[in-house]
Amino acid sequence: MSAITGGITKKRKKSDAKPQSQINKCLNEKRRRTQENLYIDELAELISATDMSSGKTDKCQILQRTVDQVRRQISFASLTNMIDNSHV
Repeated sequence: MSAITGGITKKRKKSDAKPQSQINKCLNEKRRRTQENLYIDELAELISATDMSSGKTDKCQILQRTVDQVRRQISFASLTNMIDNSHV
């Protein structure tokens, strides 16, 4: 035991206030997630026009279907280009 404090220890109370830099980081991350979700929703609308599956799809499925669609478009364009070049 300490003679000065009589064995009582005081703990500092943690402040609930976050530093401004941490607040800005949180807000920036929230804006980034919001923007990301808007783009995912837009992709879902574009893909649903070509892939008429029922039910709600998650982000991973939306991205996978988008990649599949882009690959099909690239393959189609490549095939069309090969056919056009063979007629020359």
